[in-house]
Amino acid sequence: MAVVPDGIESCPLDKLADLVASSPRFQTWVGEISEAAAKAHVYIGNLSEDETDISAARPFAVVWHRFAANTVNRMGGFGFGTLAVHFEAAVTETTQRDALYEFTNEVGHVVREMQRESRGGGRLCVPSISALGPPQRSMRTEQEDYYWQEFEIVYGLVT
Repeated sequence: MAVVPDGIESCPLDKLADLVASSPRFQTWVGEISEAAAKAHVYIGNLSEDETDISAARPFAVVWHRFAANTVNRMGGFGFGTLAVHFEAAVTETTQRDALYEFTNEVGHVVREMQRESRGGGRLCVPSISALGPPQRSMRTEQEDYYWQEFEIVYGLVT
């Protein structure tokens, strides 16, 4: 039986996964046509145990807690904290320039759409999204050639 996210530690992770999956660009990137279908490409904490071929899972996102503690306002009703999201996608372009732009174009659009969507009712309120570093490319073996990048998500959430 699946455990339903509940409370100040679990709900922000689930809401961030929803926010990533709600991006039309993310949906297109992962080959899905709805938020619900795209959410299957957003992992909580790590890739799922049944994901045996990571290269077949790309592109995907992983969300997790950035810091150990989230905060609840003493008055109750509002929590805030910091989460992170990791994006990863296979390289399909042949030149370094095109491969980088292929990845950064997608990630840039997704991040912008997440910021925009976070203003909607019932969504995670995200005042700040910051890259934790530049896009990184794998070691480029025949089996594994991909880009990844991570972002810090500062959020607020009505509890």
